[in-house]
Amino acid sequence: MNDFRGRVLKEKIKDLFAEVVKMLVEMGYVSLDIQYIDGIKMEAKSKKYTDTILEK
Repeated sequence: MNDFRGRVLKEKIKDLFAEVVKMLVEMGYVSLDIQYIDGIKMEAKSKKYTDTILEK
């Protein structure tokens, strides 16, 4: 199943994302003039619990 997702769906998801972005641009919801990259790093709660379990 994972192999199927990796080979087949990866390209399909890229194509679908591109089509959605094109549609949003045509409808005026987004603009491609300026692009931003979100560099926020957040700690997952599961990480906190993993560290305490490994220390015991």
